[in-house]
Amino acid sequence: MPLYSFSEIFLIAKWQKFLLGSVVVSIASFFLIYPEDNTTSGVLIHAAMTLVEVVLYIIPICVVYKMLLTLRMESRILWMIGMFVPGVSLVVLLLLNNRATKAIRTAGFHVGLMGADIKEIEAKMVHESTGYTDTICIRLYKNIQTGLACFLSRVFSGRRLKYCGV
Repeated sequence: MPLYSFSEIFLIAKWQKFLLGSVVVSIASFFLIYPEDNTTSGVLIHAAMTLVEVVLYIIPICVVYKMLLTLRMESRILWMIGMFVPGVSLVVLLLLNNRATKAIRTAGFHVGLMGADIKEIEAKMVHESTGYTDTICIRLYKNIQTGLACFLSRVFSGRRLKYCGV
């Protein structure tokens, strides 16, 4: 298993949260019930549910692709093909979750039922880059970073970034 930097572990933990959500959505999509009604409202409900099912099918595929890139896994094509086979897609999601959990635990972080604590990993990243250990200092550092980014975007482009507030 390759070693990952803290920024990669942060991305793995972030995508693992989406992956776990995709597992829940994948299991829930097996239980979608379509109406047998042939009236106009029944057809509209059927069309809406089909659209929801397509979206619920595309999101896990995108999450798996991003997770495969982040984990630097071999044979990505085979994993992606597995996502298009209805029963195998759930197995692919669970196997990728297992790989992500191993990578995060190898980095020394605790992984619970719904993944690792992203704030803990982020605090470790800030500590490694700045030496700050206090959570107030870490928050202040992140606010200064955000403020600096907002200031520079205002100076160079004349526009505010969307997270800059006022």
